Amino acid sequence: MNYYKKIVNVLLELGRTYPECNLGKHIATAVDSSSTKDDLWGMSDEELFNSLKEYQLSKELDFRYDEAEIDRIISDGMHLNRILENDEYEEDY
Repeated sequence: MNYYKKIVNVLLELGRTYPECNLGKHIATAVDSSSTKDDLWGMSDEELFNSLKEYQLSKELDFRYDEAEIDRIISDGMHLNRILENDEYEEDY
């Protein structure tokens, strides 16, 4: 499979997974971090594919916590000494 088809497949996956973002936003964000972003016309299909895959991976790794989860993490961090000193300390999760 050539890079052109790979690019189309990645864009289709991004469209299905993140329908709230339009095609232009996906492409613009993906190439924004590329070393050839100032010369998009000169970017090879391989470079565009690699930029899109990196962008896709970063989107997959970026997830949101709800506020209760963040509060619990902060609270646990503030009481870390108690947790470490007391083996019987249990937090309700």
